[in-house]
Amino acid sequence: TSLNMIPLVLQLVYRWDYAAKTWNVPLVPYVRAGIVYSFFWITQGSGKLARFPSSGAKAHGGMWGYQINVGLAFLLDVLEPSSAKKLDSEMGVNHTYIFCEFVHSRIDDFGGNRMRLGMKYSLLAGLTAEF
Repeated sequence: TSLNMIPLVLQLVYRWDYAAKTWNVPLVPYVRAGIVYSFFWITQGSGKLARFPSSGAKAHGGMWGYQINVGLAFLLDVLEPSSAKKLDSEMGVNHTYIFCEFVHSRIDDFGGNRMRLGMKYSLLAGLTAEF
């Protein structure tokens, strides 16, 4: 059995990059918050669409929820300024960052009595580019 999900997220973002641009402090804290709509379907081991045992209905649909991300990004431009300027002028990449963020999401039709999708808390890390 497998649970398949495709979450669509619409978020507002606030990044505090004043210190990075003004005082050359390479740390940029940020917060993102918004709504989520997650499509889901459950398949059996054979690959066929499963059915809910209680109602017999096919196990697919979508659910609403919210997501809040709190993170910290490290501006990589400070490590190699000349390469950062070259990347900006030749490729249009203004800045690059590595980031780590804490994610809280609740996808349960805003407190409905149906199932909950996704993980309540997670940690995300990666590389991002600003164009």
